[in-house]
Amino acid sequence: MAEAGYHKPADANSDYINSIESSFKNYKYVNALLLEKYPKNEVLDVTRGLLPVATHTNVGFHGSAQAIQDLIIRLDSCGLQEGKEAAQKLRFVLLDVAPELFPLLKKEERYNKWVEYKNNLVQNKTIYNSTSIMNVYPFCDNFIRVEEISKSNNVLEDLASAIAFERNIYSPITNESIDSLILDYSKGRLNRRHKLGRAFEFVDFTFKISCDYATFRDLQRHRIGTIEWKPFDYSSVFEVPKLLWNTENIEAYKIYKNSMKQAFSFAEKLPWNLRQYTVPMGFSIEFRVKFNLRELAHVIELRTQPQGHANYRYIAQQMYRAVEKSLSKELTKHVIKFANLG
Repeated sequence: MAEAGYHKPADANSDYINSIESSFKNYKYVNALLLEKYPKNEVLDVTRGLLPVATHTNVGFHGSAQAIQDLIIRLDSCGLQEGKEAAQKLRFVLLDVAPELFPLLKKEERYNKWVEYKNNLVQNKTIYNSTSIMNVYPFCDNFIRVEEISKSNNVLEDLASAIAFERNIYSPITNESIDSLILDYSKGRLNRRHKLGRAFEFVDFTFKISCDYATFRDLQRHRIGTIEWKPFDYSSVFEVPKLLWNTENIEAYKIYKNSMKQAFSFAEKLPWNLRQYTVPMGFSIEFRVKFNLRELAHVIELRTQPQGHANYRYIAQQMYRAVEKSLSKELTKHVIKFANLG
């Protein structure tokens, strides 16, 4: 990742460069220390929290013309020069290749009004200004928090009603028949790629989550639910991964911890539009996400697999526990049957 380079805004100054470069230097050094003892994939999972947000990466996407058009407008109104430049490049290419599919992009006045509207929504957000770094936490010890903040009023009844509608069941549904109805409706799945039926979309869960930024990106990039997050900055909390708390890794632990503070010391006086790029991905971010139960079951089954990163596995497992409280342990075990809780 470090070899990929990083984003340098036109107004980046020496504080910006020094903050980024110090993070990359420490990232490489900690990697070198740990690679003498541990497999590469395990080491990279541990040290990714040192990388700054400015680190370059590759991304591919596909979607309908309408969705891509909306993406361009969002990029153009995000408030960052990087976003505006990406929007204009995409707009130029699409109008050259398939102008008939993107009518709004062709009409300058209408396009600008859309950008202005979206930009006003962005400007109304409060930017958090950090002043200090106070706490450091190991993995899952007060650092990662998953809180269910709302759900459908009557999860079992709403789900049973949706199943009955889909199956044209008109007889009254009793409390005694709900479990058997749900069990029968969700049977037959042979692997996690066999999705649950659409009746599960009529039940919703909303979570407030706080975790490291790298884990947030892992979850966000899979288009999970309806998601909203707070502006990212040097918060008062960052994570030092569990592996570094071993006494045999004391040197790597000290470098990791000091690297976070060093990045902040360089970037402290930068304006937020620059400072956010320098924040190492081990710092925490808070976000809210809303799922229907069909979507939530898919995310849980995908993100609890043992090959995944420990942090998002923990989050997905906590979501599973929240569903258990609404459906019962037995029903949840049957409905989200391919979750890995180990």
